[in-house]
Amino acid sequence: MSESSASAGLVFSETMRGPFALGETDPVRGAAARRTRTPLTMRVTITIADVAAFARDGSHTAQLGGVVTWAPLGQPLRAEHGVLRLFAPNDAGTSRMMYYGLRFTHGGRAHYLVGVKHVLGFAISRMWRETTTLFTRLHDGADESAPVIGAGILRLGPLDLLRTLPTMRPTPPAGAWRGAASLARFGEFFVGQLWDSYVVHRPIARILAPDAQRV
Repeated sequence: MSESSASAGLVFSETMRGPFALGETDPVRGAAARRTRTPLTMRVTITIADVAAFARDGSHTAQLGGVVTWAPLGQPLRAEHGVLRLFAPNDAGTSRMMYYGLRFTHGGRAHYLVGVKHVLGFAISRMWRETTTLFTRLHDGADESAPVIGAGILRLGPLDLLRTLPTMRPTPPAGAWRGAASLARFGEFFVGQLWDSYVVHRPIARILAPDAQRV
């Protein structure tokens, strides 16, 4: 298969952190719980096997891996399974969201950390806040059906965003042309979604793609 016809993928890393409280089920309350909150850090690696297919898919699903660091859990814990849905329809099909889900094991039990960025798109002045604020819950089990045992709000800071850019690399390793094409295709997708959400307010499909169901 020639370099130009092979599937062009992309891998990059992202770090988000913020206040998180054990015993809370609402992210806003968890972030505001001064007496019980503790900083939580989520370092993730996003793997898109085929950028063109990712952009065409209505759920925009990618593989997510990473490490969760939170004092109540002890040592940093590596996720066993993860999923990212970037600018996917929300449950009501009325706006876009960025969905992060990480499954890991602590003390022999599965836990599921879920975060959502609500891309409402009502005003361009809210674009930065909405695309960098992750409302997060920790489930005591393998998926979102398990009880919530902690909650808080994680954020991607300006410096964290800048640190993300050098981590972007094409997969599999490729020549300069193919690598540049992969980065350009993802950039076109990302900017296009922001444009649709915050500038032209283009409606989003109300039906999730079949492979966009929650894990």
